[in-house]
Parts: sequence; C-alpha cells; structure tokens
Amino acid sequence: MIFNDLPVLTTKNLAERLGVGPRSLIRGFDRQRNKFMDGKHFFVVTGDELVKVKRELKDSKHACILYLWTEEGAFLLAKFLRDVSSWESYLQNVFTYYEENRQHQDQGT
Repeated sequence: MIFNDLPVLTTKNLAERLGVGPRSLIRGFDRQRNKFMDGKHFFVVTGDELVKVKRELKDSKHACILYLWTEEGAFLLAKFLRDVSSWESYLQNVFTYYEENRQHQDQGT
C-alpha cells in the first residue's frame, strides 16, 4: 500500500515477511523506540485517517491504531530483532516489496 507517497507495510504484513509474530516486532520497536522517527520510519494512523486506510486493508478491520512501516523502518525493525533468519527474510522478501513499489511509482501505476 502507498501512504504519504511511500510504500508501507502494516505491522502484521511486515511480521509475516520477516517470519516473526507481530508482538515480536512491537516488542523490538518498544525497546528501541528512541531510534525511530514518526514520519520517517513509521506512521501512526488513527481517527478519520485510520477509517480511510482500513478501507484499503482487509486484515486490520478491528484496529483502533495502526502502524505503517516505511522501508527504513522495516530495516531498523529487522536489525533489532537480532535474528539471522529475520535478516535473510528482510533481504529476500521485504526489500523486494519496496523495490517493486518503487518500480510501480516510477512507471506511474
């Protein structure tokens, strides 16, 4: 999905791509929160904006707050998981997601 002109992933989608549970991601994020910048690494979506975003998503219907992760944020989260398989997943799966979205933006689709 594109949010604020950037390809982003939800916590659930990113966790699936990294091969971990969403709670593991949030714990890693909470432990290192001072290293993340809202608007650069992630977006917190609430209120009316959340209603709009949830229309596009099928897996977040009941969320009252949603974190959307940018490529840089996904990289930091993978780094803080301290798990070799997470790095491998990042390189193979997450990077591909963002690269494909960049290509679609470049093509105007």
